[in-house]
Amino acid sequence: MDIASVFNIAAKDYDATRKKYISCFDDLYGVALDCVPYRKNDYFKVLDLGAGTGLFSAIVRNSFPSCEMTLTDISNEMLEKAKERFSNHERINFIQHDYINEQIHGKFDVVISALSLHHSTQKELSSIFGKLFLCLNAGGIFINADQILGRNPEIETAYEEAWLNQAKSNGCTEL
Repeated sequence: MDIASVFNIAAKDYDATRKKYISCFDDLYGVALDCVPYRKNDYFKVLDLGAGTGLFSAIVRNSFPSCEMTLTDISNEMLEKAKERFSNHERINFIQHDYINEQIHGKFDVVISALSLHHSTQKELSSIFGKLFLCLNAGGIFINADQILGRNPEIETAYEEAWLNQAKSNGCTEL
């Protein structure tokens, strides 16, 4: 099953599970939000790469209500959820887009991504970062909130075990 199909299936209850799977949810998104270099009512253009249901975009938009947002995702079902979330908002655009294999169109002041780029290979990341550089306006910023591999197999195993224990303690099951 390809990644778009996996996320099309997951779209239904994606938001409801986030805090269970991400024990540091508030910190992850809070630190990323703190990196946005604008004041509350400034106008600027944001691209959310791999936006899913628009969870991170909603956090940004709630803090910066004057920004214009473009949400992209490979999953049409995820974008449908994002459209529902932003149904009463202006200056929100939605584009079904495969950022790994397609060019990124437009110019943006801020590009955000949360828990999306880890689905890419190291080789793909190099290409993606090149595309991101080209779509940023002068002085623009890329903010990536994601997970990374441990420095060695032992640390990675410890990370995975800690995450699994936290997810289980939050009510997640094996299935």
